[in-house]
Amino acid sequence: MKSIVYISKSSVNDSQELFDKLVTNASLKNKSANITGFLSYVDGRFLQCIEGDDKYVSALMEKIKVDARHCILYETSLTSIGHRNFEHCSMKPVTVNDHASFGLRTIFQQTLTFINIHYADRRRCDMYMWQQVKNISLL
Repeated sequence: MKSIVYISKSSVNDSQELFDKLVTNASLKNKSANITGFLSYVDGRFLQCIEGDDKYVSALMEKIKVDARHCILYETSLTSIGHRNFEHCSMKPVTVNDHASFGLRTIFQQTLTFINIHYADRRRCDMYMWQQVKNISLL
């Protein structure tokens, strides 16, 4: 099994509407490929984790990379995961409104700042991103 997490910047003006459509469409498509994960959106940025069979996750990520509605800012993957963090979620929407007390906006800001400061240290950035995924999985 494989897991990928990325953060991207939207190139679409009405990104909240895009987010709602993406969650609906992704949930349906991911069920058929047994892909699980979450998608979050805050202030024009997306943070997504997808997990499942290597072949399906890799194919999905290739489609995500060429989607003109956003630009990937940072991406990392784990190629051998022992268990899923989002086992029961074909695409869990994680929004600021639903999780205001959790500080999702702060997580986005801290993650972007961390990556900007430590971008050359991929290992450190990767570990930081996976810790954020773990935090979100606890919601």
